Amino acid sequence: MNMFGAQSMLVWLPVTILIYTLLPQRHRYFSLLFVSIVNLSLLDFDSVIAAISVSVVTYACANAMLRSSHHNKIVWLGIGIIITILLMLFSRDGSESLLGVQFRWIGLSYYGLMNIGFLLDINSGKSKNTPLPSTYILSSIFFPYILAGPVCNIRELTPQFERGAFPPNSTIWIQLKRILYGAFCKIVVADNLGKYITSTLSEQGDMSVVVLATVAIGYSVEIYFDFLGYTEIARGVAGLFGIDIPPNFNKPYLATNTRDFWKRWHMSLTNWFRQYLYIPLGGYGTIFFPLLILFIFTISAIWHGLRLNYLIWGLMHAGSYLLFHYYHRFQQSNHTSGSASNIVSINVRRILFFLWLSATWLVFRTEDLQILFNNVTLDGELLPNNDYYSLFWVLVVSLILLVIDHSGTPERIIITRAQTNKLIAQELVFVDLLILSLFILATGGHGDFLYFKF
Repeated sequence: MNMFGAQSMLVWLPVTILIYTLLPQRHRYFSLLFVSIVNLSLLDFDSVIAAISVSVVTYACANAMLRSSHHNKIVWLGIGIIITILLMLFSRDGSESLLGVQFRWIGLSYYGLMNIGFLLDINSGKSKNTPLPSTYILSSIFFPYILAGPVCNIRELTPQFERGAFPPNSTIWIQLKRILYGAFCKIVVADNLGKYITSTLSEQGDMSVVVLATVAIGYSVEIYFDFLGYTEIARGVAGLFGIDIPPNFNKPYLATNTRDFWKRWHMSLTNWFRQYLYIPLGGYGTIFFPLLILFIFTISAIWHGLRLNYLIWGLMHAGSYLLFHYYHRFQQSNHTSGSASNIVSINVRRILFFLWLSATWLVFRTEDLQILFNNVTLDGELLPNNDYYSLFWVLVVSLILLVIDHSGTPERIIITRAQTNKLIAQELVFVDLLILSLFILATGGHGDFLYFKF
């Protein structure tokens, strides 16, 4: 059973919320732990064993660290991190089987980083004690975010679970709007784009550069709305239980360079790398700054999977990050950094950088790059089939929706408590359009979220 399917949203989720509200406040987190285990076991029972095992091992290491001298603390830290990383590597997309068994434990990429982060917080003194074992496990496998994040901080989550507070009535409607918008992003926008992108790429024969560019831009929009849709649903569902989890996006395609992009895209993962790798290893001030950037983007690529295309994608981002970094330093040293700050030049840079991002996303999507680029020719058929026409017009509409999303209008309507007639009318139109679109434009059963496989 997928907690993000329509049946679960309409049946299982309301029942879970009802049970949660009926339980005594101090015991409510037990119901969330039970539901999280059941949800994960229905998806893959082996993943439950892996998730609980990683949580138990890191919890035991954390307790041992608190009772140990400095030398022994480092030993226990190393044990917990090494075990978790090894399990993550065995479970990567593209990893070879071990003893004839292919490990693909659901959610390990996310709760693995969360558990490592908690061990590092213990080591640095940010966490002075460990929570209850049950709350710690719940923080690792809480069902809204275990499949595709965000990468949350266990130290910040456990107090919320232990309080067991039910959200105020004024925020319930906000969470429902967030869930509805997330479903729209995934089912209406991402799934429709994905369907035509897949069918266009599956065509035999040569492909023109125009078609390839359309596919690349389309996939850039698809992966954004797919991942945004999951995050919005996860945040909304968690919010219905009074749990606040961080946002993962802040208008990423308004970025004009790679550094700005990673402050806006998958922000929880970026914050994890910054807090636990970038700053401890010296950050901007280290003389090995270029190597540090290459290292972090390589780790990010491996986190996504053990495939060559992921590594190339990571190196493309590392290269463009360093290129902008040193170009920006050159501008500062020559006092020219403000010469291109007008709105026209900013938007031109946004468009150019978006096209660059689209190229990196195409590499990210394509497992066999040689086959793809061998089929691309300058004289390929410009408009190959009806699926391409459909993709083109779906992409046009999706780009309009992307502009609306990045204007901040959906988020403003979601978080605003409508009290005036104008705001109420805006909210009604917003909700009605989302519901109508879900009924009319749904592809007939949504596919898995793209980030589930990571």
